Amino acid sequence: MTTEAPTRSTDAPRLRPGALIRVAALVLLTGSDRTLATPRPPASRPLRWTLSPLVAALLLANLALGVARLDPLERPSGAAPAAPLPPVPQLALLIAAGICAFAFFRPLIAWRLATATMVGWVFLFHEVLGDLLPFWSNYLTVLFLVALRHEKWIAAVTATCGLGLLLSVLPLAMDEAVSAFPIAELLLSGVIVVLLGGTLGRIRAVALRRRHPDSGDEDPAADAERVRREEVAGLVAETGRAVRAAAREAGALLLVVMVTGTDTALARRGPAPRRWPRQVRVPLIAAYALTVTIAGVDNFADLHDTIWPEILAFAGGGIAVLAFLLPMVAWRAGILAIVTAFVTVPADLGRMLPMWVVVLTVLFLVAYRHTARIVLVILVMTCAVVWISAALAERSWGVINLGGVLVSAVVVTLLAYSLGSAHRARRDLAAEERRTSEAQAEQVRLSERNRIAREMHDVVAHHMSMIAVRSETAPYRLPDLSESGRQEIAEIGEAARAAMSDMQRLLGVLRDSDHQPSRAPQPGLGDLAALVATSGDSGMSVTMSVQEGLDRMVGETLGLTVYRIVQEALTNAGRYAPDAPIRIDLTRREARLIVTVRNEPPTEPPPAAVRRSGGGHGLTGMRERVDLHRGTLTAGPTAAGGFEIRAVLPLTDAATSDDPEE
Repeated sequence: MTTEAPTRSTDAPRLRPGALIRVAALVLLTGSDRTLATPRPPASRPLRWTLSPLVAALLLANLALGVARLDPLERPSGAAPAAPLPPVPQLALLIAAGICAFAFFRPLIAWRLATATMVGWVFLFHEVLGDLLPFWSNYLTVLFLVALRHEKWIAAVTATCGLGLLLSVLPLAMDEAVSAFPIAELLLSGVIVVLLGGTLGRIRAVALRRRHPDSGDEDPAADAERVRREEVAGLVAETGRAVRAAAREAGALLLVVMVTGTDTALARRGPAPRRWPRQVRVPLIAAYALTVTIAGVDNFADLHDTIWPEILAFAGGGIAVLAFLLPMVAWRAGILAIVTAFVTVPADLGRMLPMWVVVLTVLFLVAYRHTARIVLVILVMTCAVVWISAALAERSWGVINLGGVLVSAVVVTLLAYSLGSAHRARRDLAAEERRTSEAQAEQVRLSERNRIAREMHDVVAHHMSMIAVRSETAPYRLPDLSESGRQEIAEIGEAARAAMSDMQRLLGVLRDSDHQPSRAPQPGLGDLAALVATSGDSGMSVTMSVQEGLDRMVGETLGLTVYRIVQEALTNAGRYAPDAPIRIDLTRREARLIVTVRNEPPTEPPPAAVRRSGGGHGLTGMRERVDLHRGTLTAGPTAAGGFEIRAVLPLTDAATSDDPEE
């Protein structure tokens, strides 16, 4: 049983990129608190007078704590007392406190300012990152106020974007590894603060609605703002339904890619790609896996306090072998190896280059084989795992070039997908050309059969008309016929005329709408000499040998077939070997007529355009004509390098029907 990638549901709401970008821009960039927040009555005056001193005291305490923690930063270690540092961290702390105070009035705008300044503080003060906890407390206060004032989806978006951005820039800002940094505690505190703010905000909203049930509709001056808010709410609701549907679909696809999907089920359908011979493929894979394993073990030769480097090195060799057999399974194993490396040897990740080469190989093979959706999921998951692992493993900060690692993954994946798409396009184009060629050949074959049937009609109609005429004139040419003989001959004439009428109707079915019947007599065996003379006049060297008395044994139908075979053979010889001598032999062997047309090898090969122009349609017509007489046709190169066409036809006229299978 195979698991296929989920398909897009037609009933689910469609996610419009424009609407999603507009909603994201409203929350993250342009939207105001009045537009996005639910209208609520202002807090009572006693409550505001009570909370204001508490908030001011909290901000002052946080500011004092930050100044005390940053006081050692005023001068560098070992410097003279007369050379103080500029008080940049203290000024930054004052700015952070001001943004936190502003958040009590406009929390969403304050969150944007706080996020931008936090990123700046991380890059400016990364050397004393452990002393920046007062900045983090101010940022947590802003997140709490956003969750308290706005809907839960806005709180979730702001918290995810803010914490994710800070988590992303931490590994990039560090120049060296950090031995101890409470990154997990900080993230956990952010989640708790957002959940607490959202819960208190819902409790406050319910209490205010119970106390002022109709306060939202009493102010006529707020109509324009209310209309604007309702428009945004409708856009958000529609986009939210589409996002939830897309998330369910993405979750199903992620489950298939990460857990249940196999390479056979997820790869593109189509002909199996050509593989190198086993004698070449197996040694190359084995050599690659052995090289990766040895390089991984050698990089950790001086590290004896743990066995994890050796385990990861041998795991890399196994993944390298598995990548060429089951790329999806190898990718899952590679993701597990990446996480294990960040957990076990974070301070020595700079030595894990062989493992990353294996992961890039897996990404290349997966992207080469699979569709765009699966490749996108795999690339995003790989980059996310590397980035999150690097952010959570503080001891890896500054050890690896995280940007270079992620860029290499993106470049390799895009390159592999481009090459795979180009290969699949060429393969599909070749298959389409093959189907088109087969359809054209079938059309030519049917057209040739119809043409043969029309020519046969002309011959048979001549005989039938002769029967009808002779039956009509028999009473005048044979006066001694009895009455019964006259009646028999009259019935024969009537049957001949009826057969001619039926053949006319059959010809009307076979003939194309734009076909004009030929009025000239059909050629036969006696016209071959003129055909040979015409070919000689065009510069071809043709000789013909016809066994004596053969023309009296060949009927009109068989003669027409022989003429067409010789005519087509001369045409082919003139196209592919214009300067080669051609010989035509017509002989009789028992009750069979043997037609042989042979040309010697040409002095130079024909041009490429001539070789491509031939589609084998002439040989198809020859075979149709020979099959009509229950004969055989062989065509192929000779031992000397020329070409020979040989037809064996019975001298008895066996072509009694238009259909060779009848």
